[in-house]
Amino acid sequence: MSSGFAGTILRVDLTNSRIERLPLDMSLAEKFGGGLGLSIRLAYERIKPGADALSPENPVVFGAGPLVGTSLPATSRIYTVTKLPAGGAIGWCGGGGMSFGCLFKHAGFDHLIIEGRAEQPVFLKIVDDAVEICDARSLWGKGIDDTSEELWKKFGRPGGIVAIGPSGENRCSFAMAFVDRFSTLGRGGFGAVMGSKNLKAVFVQGTRGITVADRKHYR
Repeated sequence: MSSGFAGTILRVDLTNSRIERLPLDMSLAEKFGGGLGLSIRLAYERIKPGADALSPENPVVFGAGPLVGTSLPATSRIYTVTKLPAGGAIGWCGGGGMSFGCLFKHAGFDHLIIEGRAEQPVFLKIVDDAVEICDARSLWGKGIDDTSEELWKKFGRPGGIVAIGPSGENRCSFAMAFVDRFSTLGRGGFGAVMGSKNLKAVFVQGTRGITVADRKHYR
């Protein structure tokens, strides 16, 4: 890809511990603009009518738009779309942070789809093309600060993190997730959706970079 898109959607089935890489449909990316727009489309295709927000059937879609990972200021932003427990409506959250969006794109992904529910606490580790579902029992019960520091200590910096604390683990209907220990994905109880999947955190490191189609007009 040379258009600001990495070209790949990462799909993770926590129930069956299955990881899949799907090619990004560029016609859809151009139609919906990537980022939030395409996240909504991907969620529309997967959220079943009547599914409970805290059930394994409720997927979570993360998205990073075509400017994320470039040198333009204030573009390291991600969006999530899912059914939210506070009101039972399908909605979106947006968060900035320092590293997550940029490193997610630099790892080679535009979107992340998380489905199902793990049998025990896990975190998702993404390092370029290496993706693992890892045991998070040692992190369960810890707050955002301790969780983030432990992951950074173990895997190093720079590293992007989306994580929940005890309120998310206990599926509190207004629980938030934090991005890089700094920004929030807080609308509608998004943290509780992660908790319902036994997903403590997503950790990402990426080194591939991103290019643009027309550098002159980009500048």
